[in-house]
Amino acid sequence: MADIIHRYEAGESARSLSEQYGVSTSAVVNLLRDNAVVVKKRRVTNAEAKAMAEEYEAGATVAVIENKHKVSHGAVLRSLHRSGVAMRAKGPRKLSK
Repeated sequence: MADIIHRYEAGESARSLSEQYGVSTSAVVNLLRDNAVVVKKRRVTNAEAKAMAEEYEAGATVAVIENKHKVSHGAVLRSLHRSGVAMRAKGPRKLSK
């Protein structure tokens, strides 16, 4: 626990830490908040927003973009919206067997 807090305060992201420890990002964020650590939202830079828009317009899915840029689904959608990108229709859902 102390290691997660120390690494977060040193600049590592909650998402990166969650992947390394095999837990959800929300679990890391909750641990930090429970220990009075101020949790900051990572801002998407203008350069990242431009790259995301170009990738999406070239056919990349939102899921691919969020994994590549290590940001949340919502952050990608907000960035694309702010960039004025026309969203594609959602693809059909895969049926579970």
